[in-house]
Amino acid sequence: MSKSRGNVVNPDELVKQHGADSLRLYEVFLGPIDQTTSFDVNGVWAMKKWLERVYNFFVLYRETALTNTRNEEIEMAYSEMVIKINDYYEKVKLNLVVSSLMEFINKCYQDKAKVIPLNCFLGFLKLLNPLAPHISEEMWSYFQKKPITESSWPQAEELSNSLSSQVNIVVQINGQKKVVILVNKDTGQKEIEGLAKNDPEVKKMLEGQKVAKTIFIKNKLVNFVI
Repeated sequence: MSKSRGNVVNPDELVKQHGADSLRLYEVFLGPIDQTTSFDVNGVWAMKKWLERVYNFFVLYRETALTNTRNEEIEMAYSEMVIKINDYYEKVKLNLVVSSLMEFINKCYQDKAKVIPLNCFLGFLKLLNPLAPHISEEMWSYFQKKPITESSWPQAEELSNSLSSQVNIVVQINGQKKVVILVNKDTGQKEIEGLAKNDPEVKKMLEGQKVAKTIFIKNKLVNFVI
């Protein structure tokens, strides 16, 4: 390739059209750095669309979903992402870093409860920052005053200890699963019953009904028979 022959891609034009973050992400997403591949300008556009997907998630849920509320499923997905990405960064497998970031955002969009622990999203931004510093810093600044570069790098151990002390309790009505609540391990029956009955979906289904019997299995489930 040579500029004199006109068979090069001008990065200035791509940055102007799609942004530096999009171009940088696409370049690392092309594949392993030791392999030759073809450059497709449409790939830069695709990365721009993915970054917009991330930003749209931030805009849609920053006031509602991104809270300090626990969500074990998302936290486990985040912990797995951190483990993989730390390994990929160390081995300079940057294309796999991008893939893992994409998988996590897809998981957040798919979460029916739309409760994404804020520390998980902030950790996601830290992992994204080396590859897309501009947009990640912009989202980060909404929650934190200090820049990302002054924060600590994510480690999976940050969540493992807290997760090990909690369990999922399946809430059933007449033997049918309705919701799952996250509580501290060995929480008593009365407290779990109260938490379950206060869940909006369960509360609606029990309204006007008489609970004839309650079946409780410690650290596993509570079943309201009506």
